[in-house]
Amino acid sequence: MGRIFPALERDCRQRTDYGIAFQNDGSIIFRAEYEQRPAIDGQAGSILRTYREHTMSNDDDFLKANWNNIRKAIQFIINQDKNNDGMVDTPMENTLDAVWEGEIAWIVGLCIAAVKAGALMATEMSDTDFAQKCETFVANGSKNMEEKLFNGEYFIHRPNATQGKQKLGSYNTCHIDQVYGQSWAWQAGIGRLWDKEKTLSALRSIWKYNFAPDVGPYIKTHTGGRPYAVSGEAGLIINTNPYNEKNAYGENVTWQIGYFHECMTGFEHQVASHMMAEGMTDEALVITKAIHDRYHAAKRNPFNEIECSDHYARAMASYGTFISATGFEYHGPKGYIRFAPKLNASNFKTPFTSAQGWGTYSQLIKDNAQLHMFELKYGTLHLSKISLVCSKKSAVKSVVAILDTLLLPLTFVMENNNIVIQLQQAINITTATKLQITISYVNRQQNLD
Repeated sequence: MGRIFPALERDCRQRTDYGIAFQNDGSIIFRAEYEQRPAIDGQAGSILRTYREHTMSNDDDFLKANWNNIRKAIQFIINQDKNNDGMVDTPMENTLDAVWEGEIAWIVGLCIAAVKAGALMATEMSDTDFAQKCETFVANGSKNMEEKLFNGEYFIHRPNATQGKQKLGSYNTCHIDQVYGQSWAWQAGIGRLWDKEKTLSALRSIWKYNFAPDVGPYIKTHTGGRPYAVSGEAGLIINTNPYNEKNAYGENVTWQIGYFHECMTGFEHQVASHMMAEGMTDEALVITKAIHDRYHAAKRNPFNEIECSDHYARAMASYGTFISATGFEYHGPKGYIRFAPKLNASNFKTPFTSAQGWGTYSQLIKDNAQLHMFELKYGTLHLSKISLVCSKKSAVKSVVAILDTLLLPLTFVMENNNIVIQLQQAINITTATKLQITISYVNRQQNLD
């Protein structure tokens, strides 16, 4: 919704999250007027959506109008870190309909991502002190999450020192959302938050322990979940117990344990999008195909990927895999766009949406050059900065940008294997114009000479 109908989502943030659902302490009541409590993951998600909505705007009016309440909402998350180590540890409701005790990787990471988004927004608002406060939280949280919540294979739920494992939790099991914060960060163009190798190890563990080519044997012995995937169908299970620990999910488990044995499409799509972003392309496609096969029109309604209820909004996380596959990043107020295709990079074409229009992006790589084309089918695209992936290891010889027939003055810098192009003057691409960028490389013989 935030990508296709950005104005609608901005209205939802302003009217609901920072309106009828907003409390004086900065908490955002999940389900707005139909509830009385905040949910910690919902709080973090609202802040991350707020940042996305800002970047899908043409200017910073939305951010300025809501900054006071946005700031309070971010501070509310920071306040839930009782020992100031950057890891949220206040027991609070979460999407699995329970209050978990301790330091939980998926909640800790999601809050780190939200506060990082807060730091970026504070910087844009010139709220320097608050930006630094957020950055300190993120640095401490990322460091401690890596050191204290990684078991050598994947990220875990560390029990409360007093309560232990009395209540329901994921503890040392393999939870589907354990690196959800990093997944969100890629979707919002925030960047890497903690160690890459540990993140990849966690994703590989989810693939190893949670993906079942046939869920039948698993659900036969792990009862209580709802049959979103049945015998003969593939799926990614919410929570598994790789080490076969006794009382792995707590000493006094409650009805919510049934969720752990289910395959919910929104969770599955989230992992697929993250795997795609991290280069685990085959695994991402296998998971996506498993969902599509379960909802093939010959079996079920392909427009209703049921999980928790019919037409459940979380299933729209499927769009995230598309975003990851294109490597799309966008910041409307800054006039910034990026593409980094994970599939068919040598001959690639994709649709995209922006604050005030939509169109297609394509790239063609051959010999010692690569051609990039931006075309608008509706509206306008305001640009001043473009980031692309260099396909060659050779040095860049030249970068030429042409808007129809107009040669655009520019500068460029290399950042690892990326080229960042800064236009001397911002441009507006319309349906009547096309932007073409040609990157040429020094060939090997020239390098030798």
